[in-house]
Amino acid sequence: MPKFCPTCGKPLQFGNAEICPNCGDRIQRQPAPIKGEKSPWIAALLSFLPGLGQVYNGDLKRGTFFLLATLVGFLLFIIPGIIFWGYQIYDAHSSAKKMNAGKIPYKEEKITDFIIYVAILFIAILIFVFIYIFEAAMFSYIITGAGLYHPG
Repeated sequence: MPKFCPTCGKPLQFGNAEICPNCGDRIQRQPAPIKGEKSPWIAALLSFLPGLGQVYNGDLKRGTFFLLATLVGFLLFIIPGIIFWGYQIYDAHSSAKKMNAGKIPYKEEKITDFIIYVAILFIAILIFVFIYIFEAAMFSYIITGAGLYHPG
């Protein structure tokens, strides 16, 4: 430990001082906070609910995109939904690995992002359930011929 302040050069009264009493500069630098690591497997498992793995990786926008893209894919045709679903699982896993390797910036997950994601998920499910009920009702209406004019 230095006996003199590296900033002002004044002698230090205590060898283990953290702050110089003369100039107020911090002598003992605080160690940089250790960033956490993302578990690629947790990210992949969370992604079985589309987009949740991306939210775990700290990317709410990407998670919302994958959620909506997967739901629209399932609504229009089954195959695009399965493709988006599989890709977003892969994306969450590989993004977590890249963060841990330092290839992309580390993002901390936020509880507010999880709450926003759950709200978006709830609204999206309500909309898609309404669409499915409407489609089923229209299909039933067309098949049964209800409401069509039948001359007697």
